[in-house]
Amino acid sequence: MDARAAFNDAALAAVQSEIVRLKTELSYSRACELPEAKGRDIVVAGREVQLTTFRQRVPSSSSGEVLVTVQVARFGLGGMLSYQTESGLIFSPSAAPRDATEAELNGSRSQ
Repeated sequence: MDARAAFNDAALAAVQSEIVRLKTELSYSRACELPEAKGRDIVVAGREVQLTTFRQRVPSSSSGEVLVTVQVARFGLGGMLSYQTESGLIFSPSAAPRDATEAELNGSRSQ
């Protein structure tokens, strides 16, 4: 496996680990209280990257669902290049958290 593939696998594992932690630790009310964005530096495959958690209301939801997205981003060439991987959870007042679909993640980027 080359270095880029190893980094990509490690970055995806870091995102999934954070998603599992959030899914088990957060309730709907606690998800609603998260800041809109909170980042921290972590090391993935020997490289410092930014792990950021984003929170936003799902605009198409009449029940007040909340999308929590976890993203790992690495920047290169003075910030001109970037690599991101992300995953998300939908928190609902009346159901257990579920994985966000790709369409829900893509829709959040256009907001």
